[in-house]
Amino acid sequence: PALRLFPVPTGVSDYDAAGYFVNPATALILTRMELQIPEGAWLLQTAAGSSLGKMVIKLGKRYGFKTMNVVRRAETAEAIKKLGADAIINTSQEELQQRVKDLTKGEGVKYAIDAVGGSTVSQVVNCLGMGGRLLVYGSLDWSPSEFTNRQLISTGANIAGFALQQWSARQGKFQMLSLLKQIGKLMQEHVLTTDVAEVYPMDKYLDAIAAAETPGRQGKILLQIGKPS
Repeated sequence: PALRLFPVPTGVSDYDAAGYFVNPATALILTRMELQIPEGAWLLQTAAGSSLGKMVIKLGKRYGFKTMNVVRRAETAEAIKKLGADAIINTSQEELQQRVKDLTKGEGVKYAIDAVGGSTVSQVVNCLGMGGRLLVYGSLDWSPSEFTNRQLISTGANIAGFALQQWSARQGKFQMLSLLKQIGKLMQEHVLTTDVAEVYPMDKYLDAIAAAETPGRQGKILLQIGKPS
């Protein structure tokens, strides 16, 4: 249906257009619409080296909030440092809760997003301050998370799940059009751009799948039909 189509804005590459909606929309909605992180506030995010995590760092620079970025590899830390990450917490070298406590002078964070799950979320819950809000939007680790009722009661913290498909279904056509226009503008400003690790022709799709499943890759794997514009 024609109403499902949206023209690619001027200046947006085919590569960025290929990742136009899911990651950019999720990053923008989480930070600007759901959490509404104010200027100067800290946001704690896990999976900070992912494409979406990098977009969140750049959104922080664009709108003035600060990011605490959780990673597990030194090379990932180096990559996001170049983007302007305000704080990087490498959990293979340091303890998450203590570092957050140091950065916030013992208050904990008011805003957090998680794409991992498992024991990582358990640690993030321990980092929430008074009235803290945690949105979970991914499940890289399917193991159960553990935290007590007392942890939420003592801070009044709130934990909620976020699914882009469900969120989009609740919006009207004009709201979605406005969102797409915002994404396009931020792509033109080089904020919501997608890092590409490698591009494969269609006949190399098996190699592309193998590359996409490789841990620690820095960027998306794309399949190319014809020549990019």
